[in-house]
Amino acid sequence: MTRSAALAVAAMGFLTLPLLTTSPALAAPSVPPPGVYVEQSSHLRCVPGRFCITGTSPTGKDVRILAGAGIPDTSKVVMDEEGGKTLATEGGSTLFNVTYMDYCLYSQTRYRGSLKRVKAHTHEDDQTFKFASVRPCPA
Repeated sequence: MTRSAALAVAAMGFLTLPLLTTSPALAAPSVPPPGVYVEQSSHLRCVPGRFCITGTSPTGKDVRILAGAGIPDTSKVVMDEEGGKTLATEGGSTLFNVTYMDYCLYSQTRYRGSLKRVKAHTHEDDQTFKFASVRPCPA
């Protein structure tokens, strides 16, 4: 299997992971369960005006997405299954184009606890998924 095909398979499994609930008690767990959620950790190299989504792939590897906030569409995100480093944001099979189906993030609390739809386009597939507890990274 080529690297491109392997990443596409990993992405398809990741994008269908179960959602977290929006219960306040589960919004920021100390040991996050598998799924898609926002992480405000500095080791993901978050910067003001951006947010991170992280989860666990079916293979058990960490998957992280870094995306721009406040951009109506055509934000670009990068999936990383290699354990922490952010992959290149231009070209290659790891590039995802994202279209927000609702408003983007404009403040830290506006959409906290809500579910947002994001459409991710890869070279091989189209997937639509949701993520919970949307928060931008700290300034």
